[in-house]
Amino acid sequence: MTARISPPFSYLDAIRRSHLILSQPPAQGHIRRVDPVGELVNQFALPLDLCKPQNRTRHSAGWALGKLKTECFKQMWIQNGGRKERAPLPGRPMVRAVRFSSVEPDRFSDWAKVPIDRLCVGKMGLGYLRNDRPKDAQIECWWEPGPKSDGWCLIEVWTGEP
Repeated sequence: MTARISPPFSYLDAIRRSHLILSQPPAQGHIRRVDPVGELVNQFALPLDLCKPQNRTRHSAGWALGKLKTECFKQMWIQNGGRKERAPLPGRPMVRAVRFSSVEPDRFSDWAKVPIDRLCVGKMGLGYLRNDRPKDAQIECWWEPGPKSDGWCLIEVWTGEP
């Protein structure tokens, strides 16, 4: 038996594949995409191991959850040009988070919590959002079918409502 070796994760390739999938009609009838509001500010692509559902993190040791948050921040910081934003976006920005995987997660699995928290102001945040509560940001998450053993998540930041 030979072990399958995954190629290194390429966020640029994941973003390209995301746009290709989203440019076509949804693959399944129950998928409801949410149109963006405003102008695209930035987009991030992350491997699935940085976007774990809550049922895989809620009983994790504190150090393991801290390691997950740190690694997610590093990946997003690199994709943000190695910088944090000077001030959060005005108004009510929008975040669209799309999970591309072979297995559809539960509706309320909260797989985007760690990356969305990295968009907020704070020590481990990039500073796009004042907060991710509904009055400060419109957060939309959904799932799209993706390749087995090679999934990813796309996180987009839009200017949203003024």
